[in-house]
Amino acid sequence: MQKDLDKRIDAIRSELKTKGPDAAESIERSLSEMRTGFGDRLSDMRDSIDNAHETFDDAVETGRTTIQERPLMAVGAAVAVGLLVGLIFGRRNGGRKSDD
Repeated sequence: MQKDLDKRIDAIRSELKTKGPDAAESIERSLSEMRTGFGDRLSDMRDSIDNAHETFDDAVETGRTTIQERPLMAVGAAVAVGLLVGLIFGRRNGGRKSDD
């Protein structure tokens, strides 16, 4: 993104050199539009990151609450996931033990 911005600024500078002082207003307007667009993109990215962070925090808090309210269910779920993973990876090796 920074490279694109640098390229556009260089293009504007070269246009200013070729067109002379008459182009200054046009160039200034282009730079202003570019800054505004860049600021908008940056703001959108920050909002997306903030939303993702809030969603993650909510999911962690929900998980903690569920575990505190129903610890046996949480243990049962962990055991079931462990068995499932064991079966999947156990079959992948054909039931053979590795030679480690």
